[in-house]
Order: sequence, then C-alpha cells, then structure tokens
Amino acid sequence: MTALQNYADLINSVFGPNTSSFDTSKNLTNNVIGALNSLDNYSKFKANFRARLERLNKVYSTPDSSRTDMLVQVNEVANIKNWQGAYAELAAFDYLNSDNVSNKYILHDPIQPNITINSTRTFGDQLGKKNANLDGYIKDVNLYFDVKCLKDNSKEIFSGIFKELESHLGLKN
Repeated sequence: MTALQNYADLINSVFGPNTSSFDTSKNLTNNVIGALNSLDNYSKFKANFRARLERLNKVYSTPDSSRTDMLVQVNEVANIKNWQGAYAELAAFDYLNSDNVSNKYILHDPIQPNITINSTRTFGDQLGKKNANLDGYIKDVNLYFDVKCLKDNSKEIFSGIFKELESHLGLKN
C-alpha cells in the first residue's frame, strides 16, 4: 500500500467514503504524508493531525461549498508541490474556528474558505485584475484573509531561472 493510499484511507475514515480525490497509485510523499506513514516516529503529530481533521469535519459538517472548499485543501495535502500551503490553510481554519483552550467555538459562523471578491476591494485592482481569490472570510467580523506559508523555495526559483537562461543561450536542451 502506498503512502498516498494510507492518507486517502485516513481522510475517507474521517470525512466519509470517496472523499479522497488524488491518485493513490503513485508512490510519492511529502513531509506530512511521510510523517503520517512513519511507523516509529511522529505519534503526536499523527494524533494531532487526525484530531484536526475530525474538528474540521465537525465544523464543516453541512454539505455545502464551504465543506467542498475545505476538502479541496484536505486533498491538496497529498500534492507534492502545494502541500505546505494546504496544510497551513487547514491549520488556520482549525485554529480560527475554535477556541484553543476550551475547544468551544468562538465564531458563530464557520470561516468560509476560498472566497473570490471584486478586485476593486483589494490592491489587485491597481494591477489590472478583475477578481481576487482569498483563502477565507470570517463573517462574524467581516474579515477577508489569506494564509501564507513561509518556506524556503529559493533553490526551486534559481533552478527555474538557470534552466531558462541555459535554454535561451542554447547551452542545454
């Protein structure tokens, strides 16, 4: 069984059958999937991650666009390139939807994930954009937000620049 199949089994057990939407036949992994599949390590992380998924399932129990958008991020954790942002969004949704001490919900309405607004309400308008897509909206306080994950991807950026330069100069195919 692949690490992705194990992750699919986890999310299907929490959110219901057929929740996973990624290819489980690939034997790919990332830091979250690797930790969840470790036999000897990360037991606290695994327990906390499952508990986070269960809390999110409770908050987003109504089958609507908010649940669908949140489940997109649950599935995106399995993506090799985008897992960091998806994990950060899930952590933010979980944290912002509940009181960290008593686990009582402090917001009347759950955060609405994946919101698109007219760019005239953002700086995107100055860049010629028509719409701006944000990670969430907290209706209780009329607050739109975007989650950022600080990661070091300078190697990826420089590799891309060098490949373009080599191609432009005809040094490599």
